[in-house]
Amino acid sequence: MPCPSTVNIPECFAQLNYAAISGDVEYARFFYDGLLIESGYASLCVKCGACEEKCPPQGIRIRDVLTEVSTLFGR
Repeated sequence: MPCPSTVNIPECFAQLNYAAISGDVEYARFFYDGLLIESGYASLCVKCGACEEKCPPQGIRIRDVLTEVSTLFGR
């Protein structure tokens, strides 16, 4: 953070994790839609890789995870 494309990476990850842990995708989608309100959606990612350069050395492919978020939540 900050993402040059305004993706709210922590919130995207939080809602994806909630959906995976709880199994309640619709509840996670409700918060994803409500909290991000058109700015911050995973679909805004342009795959520039700037986030992965700043990420702690966990080896997370943030761009791939954001694609998963966008696919799951439709934005």
